[in-house]
Formats: sequence, structure tokens, C-alpha cells
Amino acid sequence: MASVNGNNEGGGAAGARVTKFLQWLMALPSEFSAKVVDVMSQIKKVGKEDPRRVIHALKVALSITLVSAFYYVNPLYDGFGSSAMYAVFTVIVVSEFSVGNYRDHEVLDIALKRVISIISGGLISVSVSIFVCPIWAGGDLHNLESKNIEKLGNFLEGFGEEYFGRSEGGESNKLFIQGYKSVLTSKQVEETFANFARWEPCHGRFRFRHPWQQYLKIGNLSRQCAYRIDALNGFLNSAKTPLEMRGKIPDPCIKMSTEAGKALKELAMAIHKMIPPSAANPHIAKSKIAATNLRSIMKTGLWEDTNLFEVIPVLTVASLLLHVVSCTEKLAESIQELSTLAKFKNQDSEFVPKSPQQKETPQPCCHNSGPHHVVTIN
Repeated sequence: MASVNGNNEGGGAAGARVTKFLQWLMALPSEFSAKVVDVMSQIKKVGKEDPRRVIHALKVALSITLVSAFYYVNPLYDGFGSSAMYAVFTVIVVSEFSVGNYRDHEVLDIALKRVISIISGGLISVSVSIFVCPIWAGGDLHNLESKNIEKLGNFLEGFGEEYFGRSEGGESNKLFIQGYKSVLTSKQVEETFANFARWEPCHGRFRFRHPWQQYLKIGNLSRQCAYRIDALNGFLNSAKTPLEMRGKIPDPCIKMSTEAGKALKELAMAIHKMIPPSAANPHIAKSKIAATNLRSIMKTGLWEDTNLFEVIPVLTVASLLLHVVSCTEKLAESIQELSTLAKFKNQDSEFVPKSPQQKETPQPCCHNSGPHHVVTIN
């Protein structure tokens, strides 16, 4: 009997909940319409008091709708990206004070507080960036140029022996091949670093008005050299030219490639240590001598009675190496100009050894300032 009463009570509670839900669902349209009427009456009231407020609200809505095109139109979004959000913020901030008579008497105070807060936030962010583990774009640009030139030097040092079949290092010696490719796409990064570096204060070894534009010039010359190296890499990976063709001019080509690579590595070291690039001059001179010897060999009748299609790849490689030597020389001149503008100091400037040809002048055994006598011996 008790269980039957319990079931009846449970069924009655469930039915009451269902009935209550149905009543709320039936009353929902009337409540919604009542709220809509209430909102419309408030808008009508505001419109009677000051029609300009309603017109301005519509203009704000139109402005936000138009500025939303930065998100929904692909060409605009591709151009601005996530920065389009600032346009929406600007519309809201500019329109905030004139939507109604909200705090009209505090407009100047609010504007002043916002300006002060913006300045304070900017100063705090700049101070933290400078004094707490600073990351300088100038230092990154300096190291980037040094590493790029070193990668070019590594390729050239290994290319000559690898192409002409004198390499003995196996696969481990071919790691130099891929390193130069990052130089080809470094222009945008260099320009970004240079733009930031111009706004940075003096720090470390970088003085005020450091010649950052000269780094861009060095970067352009490095890329010109990298493009020629990329062409050389294409010949390295293509079908092998017969050894008898490559064996006619191996020595000057290997000499040019090796000495140009050593010169580039010395130039990279000079930039890294901020010293004059004088150590690269002997290698550049040797590469130019090898280039002169190669030109002399190419003018002889060495290529008679040979297949023209077999000779063309070897001559192209030789021509590219000649261009690389020329680029290396221009790069050395540009780095020398950077050394002059930035006042690089030689590490050995404090100690200058005497030349072995320079003889010491004999010192008198005494400093007698009295009268001197000349003795003549017959």
C-alpha cells in the first residue's frame, strides 16, 4: 500500500514539472513581445528627447559594419591580418563619448587619464625590454651577417675538391652543401633587424649611430655570392662531367674555390670580432692569382678536338668561380668600409712588434755634454 502511494506521488511531481514547463513555453512569446515593446518604447523616448543620439547610434553601427570588412574581405585581411582589430577598437573608442550624454563633463579628464596610462604602459614595456634580459636587434643582425658569410665560405672550401673528385671525407664532408640556402631568403629578416636597430640605444660594442645600413649592403653582396653558389651546387648535384674534361683545369679552380672560402671565413670572423678584415687579404690575393692562371689556360688551345657539350659544364663552373672571386673581393671592400665607419679596433693594436729589418740605433755609452775631441789615426 505504501509503495503504491509513493508511485502516485512521484508521478504527480513529474506531471507538475511538465505542466510548469508547458506554461512557461506558452508564455515565452508574450514575454518576448513585451520586452521588445519595452525596448522600442525606450528608444522612442530617447528619440523624442534627442533625435541626434539615435542617429549617432545608427552611424556607430554602420561604422562597425564597414570596419568589419577587414575581417570578411580576404584581400583586406591578407593585407592587415590581425592588426584589423585595432580598427574596430578605434571606432568604439572614438564613438564612446558621443553616444549619449554619458560623462560629458568628464571628457577631458578621461582623455588625459588615457593618454597618461598609454605613456606609462609604453615606458614600462620599454624599460623592461631594455633592462631585463634585453634582446637587441642590432646584435642579431650583426651575428646573422657573420654566420651567413661563414656558411658561404664553408661551401666554397669543400666545393672544389668535391666537384673535381679529390674529396676524401665521404658523406660527412658533404654537410656544407645545404648550409648556404638560408642566405638566399635572409633579406626580409635583415631589413627588419636593421629597422629595429636604428631605434635602439647604445649597447655593448655598438655605438650611437652605428652604420646599420652598411650591414644591408653586405647582406646584398652575400646573397649575390649565394646565388652563384646555388648555381655551382646545381652542377655538383647534376650528372657528372667526364673526369678527363674536369681534369684539364682542376688546380686553378680548386685553388680559387678554397682560397675564396678561406677569405669568406676570415671576413666572417672579422665581423664577429669587430676587427679590420686584413686577414682575408692574402687569401683574396691567392684566389685572384688562380683566376688569372685560369684565364690564361682558357685562352690556350686546350679544348681542341673535344666535344663542345662536354666542355660547357666545366667552363660554366670555371666562370661561376671567377664571379665568386669577384664577389668575395667586393664583399671584403664593403666589410672594410664597415670597419672604418664603425671604428673596428685591431686586437694587436696594443702591441706592435718591430720589423726584423728595422735595426736599433746604437746608444752612446755616456751622456757627456762637455767638449768633444776628434782623434785621427794614421
